[in-house]
Amino acid sequence: MRPRQTLLLGLLLLLPVLAFLFLFRFGTNRYALPTYLPDRVDSTQVGGEWRRDTVFHQIEPFQLPASTGRDVSSKELSQGLYIAQFYADDAASARVARQRCGCRRSSGASPGCAW
Repeated sequence: MRPRQTLLLGLLLLLPVLAFLFLFRFGTNRYALPTYLPDRVDSTQVGGEWRRDTVFHQIEPFQLPASTGRDVSSKELSQGLYIAQFYADDAASARVARQRCGCRRSSGASPGCAW
């Protein structure tokens, strides 16, 4: 490589590092992001050894209506990970729900879509 190209490459690699150091030193964080830290750490003695057990936040029992009209409780969903999507009672939410129902209808499975 020629000396001019080497100098240009070095400056291009050094520029992000200098920007990071400048922001780290003189910047302020104005947004506090939520952290999901453990609720507590319990220690128990098993076989003469202390073992640590991390206890994370737990959701209290709940019961919510499903789109099919039946109620879904936390007991039904106790095993595994579930993702829920909530809709409000406004026109935009109803339009989104209709679009999602149409996607299911076109795929052949439309449980409880009565629009």
